[in-house]
Amino acid sequence: MPWESRRNGRRFYYKACRIDGQPRHIYLGHGPAGRIHAALDRQQNRVKEAKRAEREAHTHEIAEDERLLKAILRRLRTLTASFMHLSGYYRHHGEWRRIMAEPRTRQHNGRTIVSGIPDDLYARLDAINARANAGEPEALRELHALIEMHPDYYARAGDLTRLATINWLNRLRKVDRIVATAAEVNLQAWREDLAGPDPTPIESVLADGAVSARLAVMRAELDASTADTPPAVAALNTRRLATASRSLNSTLRLLHQVQRTRAPYAAPRPPDIPVAHAG
Repeated sequence: MPWESRRNGRRFYYKACRIDGQPRHIYLGHGPAGRIHAALDRQQNRVKEAKRAEREAHTHEIAEDERLLKAILRRLRTLTASFMHLSGYYRHHGEWRRIMAEPRTRQHNGRTIVSGIPDDLYARLDAINARANAGEPEALRELHALIEMHPDYYARAGDLTRLATINWLNRLRKVDRIVATAAEVNLQAWREDLAGPDPTPIESVLADGAVSARLAVMRAELDASTADTPPAVAALNTRRLATASRSLNSTLRLLHQVQRTRAPYAAPRPPDIPVAHAG
């Protein structure tokens, strides 16, 4: 304990610390002097606790951001894979190839065996995509029928990206309202530039995902550029920026692949998606 009592009833204030790696107790006084040092230490401890709580909240926020970015990217990859399979392509060691009459190098090793029907729509799509990539004709028919029957695949992905867009705009406002306002004004222009004229549903969803990821990058860049940041927090900010940048680049690659393909197949067009505005 900081305060130590003697037999005569007097109390003395000590402070625990380390000197040359060894624990020590430093005497700081008794009476009024001891009480002043105790008050200063309490104030210092409150500052340390506030900084630790702020760092923990920052860590939690970054972890939530990473989970959101990964969830969006997973859905976009699943929808892109379905589009590519239905457009007559298969994936071989990371490269999309057009299916020939008798493909010589069809990749069979990536097939996923799923027992029963997964409840999650995207898990179900993933399972059928794996079968389609392994060359099962029946899987392509299932895939086409499933997307035609459940256009909410696109709606669900669009809902998640819109929520993420609102999230990043709110985060931007807390740091720099001017940057946030400029980003909000340009949202529709960014989306139209990425999606192109008369976009298909998958192109619209991917463009929304890219816009959302771009906002995440802008938010991360503001944190990463903050001066006089403690090393631990600076490392977290660097990780956040790297994660957001990877998500943006991956989404842009998916969009580029789809736009290069532009096969005759097109899934049902979802309802028009308004630009998200944070309230």
